[in-house]
Amino acid sequence: MVLEKKPFQQGNITLGNSIAEFVKAKASISSIISAINPLRLVHNGGDIYEGNFVSGRASGFGSQIFLDGRYYTGQFLSNKLDGQGQFNWLDGRQYIGEYVKNRKQGYGEYRWQDGRVWKGEWTDGRMSGVGRFEMKGHLLQGEWKDGNYLT
Repeated sequence: MVLEKKPFQQGNITLGNSIAEFVKAKASISSIISAINPLRLVHNGGDIYEGNFVSGRASGFGSQIFLDGRYYTGQFLSNKLDGQGQFNWLDGRQYIGEYVKNRKQGYGEYRWQDGRVWKGEWTDGRMSGVGRFEMKGHLLQGEWKDGNYLT
């Protein structure tokens, strides 16, 4: 892993064979991060973290770009997704919500590229607790456990 002090580069970021295109809003967020704490961590595998560090670990607000093109912007704690954040996949899926130690935990909204939406509670990375699942004009609302609808 390499720790570099560099300004954020706006525009397309090429990572191996994948390209993550950032909209101007996300690029400006990263620019703000760089202005506060302009450190970038390039992992051995090629993933890039840019943001705040505490005791040499990604902690506080930051962005992570994964080699396969996925990206996350939000809170980190000791190199893990932890707190509020937004995770985006290249196929259009998106999660906005809470994380604890890299797992979806607490309230969050997950959107699939085909229009399905889950708004509700997560436990250990799975839809669990009270929530609502919307799919092509249908609505399931109630209690869920381990991704399964109970009532």
